[in-house]
Amino acid sequence: MVELDSREIAIVKHKLDRENNLKIFYILLLSPVIFLLGPFIPGKRGKGALVEKMDYWDTVVVFALVWILILFGVIIYLWIKRDKEFMTMRPYLRKEAYSLKVKRKSRSAFSLYDDLLVPFDTNNVKRLKINRQESELIKVNDTLDVKIEVNTGLVLSLKKK
Repeated sequence: MVELDSREIAIVKHKLDRENNLKIFYILLLSPVIFLLGPFIPGKRGKGALVEKMDYWDTVVVFALVWILILFGVIIYLWIKRDKEFMTMRPYLRKEAYSLKVKRKSRSAFSLYDDLLVPFDTNNVKRLKINRQESELIKVNDTLDVKIEVNTGLVLSLKKK
């Protein structure tokens, strides 16, 4: 096992940022639904929905303002959580080099990663999560030289033999 250099540390941080940004993107996709349907949610202790007390568009504006404040809080929380996660894992980042033969390639429609490579020998590495550009260059039965970060399983470099 070998220590990571600054370029490889930047790769690890970038991939953690990407996962964090996808979480934020999914929250943003749900936002219009939340503040358009939010006025119909009943209040506590048998009180009616907010739309019964105010005009619909006024309640949408109120829900939108409250949701934006909550959204800023969630985004700041996710950034702080990501930074803490990286700082706690930073001393333990190590890389290992492997030579693997690709058994199969797969792409999942709803995966956080673009492509998965499954090697023939799964003792060391179960699967490799790579981006679409790298995957287009690789075919089944290709032999690869791979450098992987041990704790997170991130692919640091990938070369065809």
